[in-house]
Amino acid sequence: MIVGRSADTIASELRSLLPPGSALSGPNVAALMQAFASARAILEGDVAALQNEFCPGTSVLLLQDYQDLLGPDPSGRDVGSLTDDELRALLQARWTATGGARIVDIEGMGTSYGIAVTVTEPEPAICGVAKCGAATCSQHTLRFYWFCDLAEDNAGLRTQIELAAPADTIVLFRVNGEWV
Repeated sequence: MIVGRSADTIASELRSLLPPGSALSGPNVAALMQAFASARAILEGDVAALQNEFCPGTSVLLLQDYQDLLGPDPSGRDVGSLTDDELRALLQARWTATGGARIVDIEGMGTSYGIAVTVTEPEPAICGVAKCGAATCSQHTLRFYWFCDLAEDNAGLRTQIELAAPADTIVLFRVNGEWV
């Protein structure tokens, strides 16, 4: 934790760095050291005041700036009136969210919504021998699809899955066997 020191403490430390002798121990040097120490104390106080502003979860002064930076929540969780604590928690979750680009992460995301999610990443059917580097039956681009089977429809969960999926992956959803 950063704690601002007093100007007198800083001035005392600065004077201890000076070489011994009468030339640098007079009142003029002491006043100069006090001026440097006052500016340093102000700086350290400002830094100490900003230590809670490094992340949105503890921010007070920069909370609106974090909200502007992150923009509207893609899942619409920031609509309506949120208390400052709720807004901090939401912004912190968005600030620290990772892609979660593994299938097990996506299925765990469904668990957090209370909805069973099964993700299938199909293997392209390659039949026969490749000729000049091209498969005869299927395309390798099929590897960039995820088929997500949801036990029930939830637009917020679908949005979160699309946001967490790898950038080159196309996510297709089925709810109880019906494509949505």
